[in-house]
Amino acid sequence: MTWMMTMILCIDFMKKFALFFSSFIFFFSHSLKAQILDDFPKNQEFYSGGLEKLYEKIHQISIDENLLPCDNKKEIYHAKILLTKDGNIKFIKDFDSLSIKKNKCAYDFTLKILKGLKNDKNWQPAKIDGKPYDAIVRLFFVPNHIFNFKKNYTPYQYYIPPSYIGGYEKQQKDIQDNFKAIFSDFHVNGSMFLDFVVDENGEIINPIITPTIDNNEFVSRMKQTLKRLNQKWKPAQMDGVPIKARLSIPLTFSVNFKER
Repeated sequence: MTWMMTMILCIDFMKKFALFFSSFIFFFSHSLKAQILDDFPKNQEFYSGGLEKLYEKIHQISIDENLLPCDNKKEIYHAKILLTKDGNIKFIKDFDSLSIKKNKCAYDFTLKILKGLKNDKNWQPAKIDGKPYDAIVRLFFVPNHIFNFKKNYTPYQYYIPPSYIGGYEKQQKDIQDNFKAIFSDFHVNGSMFLDFVVDENGEIINPIITPTIDNNEFVSRMKQTLKRLNQKWKPAQMDGVPIKARLSIPLTFSVNFKER
């Protein structure tokens, strides 16, 4: 092969590599732009002034709109809201018709409040490395609290998170005892999360493994094994009322399996 031919091949390779690299950067950058954070960063505030200021605003809207309290003082609605990178909010449709029916007054109250919050300029988008991102915000609406509003109120003053029956150490032991066979069989090394919801009865629903694992057998066995931990949870409570709550258990896989 002549040196001229070698040079031509090298140039052709460099062009193809440059095209591949630029395509990768384009795809990667657009994937980031389209990304929605499932949880708002814990070290950031999504409303200027914090939750206290937000619920103070919610109380004022309830007065301005002449909203009425619910007959059932225990009604609660947990709303999912998309806070866009532009600082706008959009209600995420809820398909849990049973929960809506059970808490219809609180649900209607929420929609009216969100309408009043739509043009509020105090919403602050999530940021990663200084760049704004769309993110999911979850808010409790307890009408009885709003109509009996106290300064510096947030619903988390009345919130008890879900917990494992037997305590945290028992939870860790049961997770290791139940999952270690899978880790050994698949020889997996790395970190991931077991995400799921504990419902009002302490049952596990909607399990998800993140990041996404492209191995159907592994995912199936993980979910089947997670079922062994069903009904071993105390449900979360809001002002004494059992409610659904999300949990995320971080795991690190290694030969010996030790939880992070």
